[in-house]
Amino acid sequence: MLFRSGVGVDTALGIVDGLRIRARQTSDADVFDMLRAELEAILAGDEGFDAGHLPARPYVLLVVGVNGVGKTTTIGKLAQRYGEAGRKVVMAAGDTFRAGAVAQLQVWADRSGADIIRAQQGADPGAVVFDAVQAARARGADIVLVDTA
Repeated sequence: MLFRSGVGVDTALGIVDGLRIRARQTSDADVFDMLRAELEAILAGDEGFDAGHLPARPYVLLVVGVNGVGKTTTIGKLAQRYGEAGRKVVMAAGDTFRAGAVAQLQVWADRSGADIIRAQQGADPGAVVFDAVQAARARGADIVLVDTA
């Protein structure tokens, strides 16, 4: 279940090891309650991505995943957070295949105050990303959030 959810090998193994320890400590706990506690412990120690200390400028964050998992919404929320932290954000509308994807990203750009680089539906997504990085450099942006198909 952990591998299918995409948490990665090292993280999955760490979670399983934590579950083994928890199972030895309590005999009557439900495995899902233990899993929840283990995940909460991991997340409680996660300070997240620090927009104040970017390893490169502009920092390019490529958001990938299957259709319908919330990539565009996540990008919008990230843009809002980074904007509130004083960062200049450029969004790249690389999902040029899904009808409405660019319009949805435009709404998030308007809400967050981020710039958006886009092309017509069916355009080359790589070209959109290239243009977004070039625009980010020219505008002195801190981060490029790339929406993908």
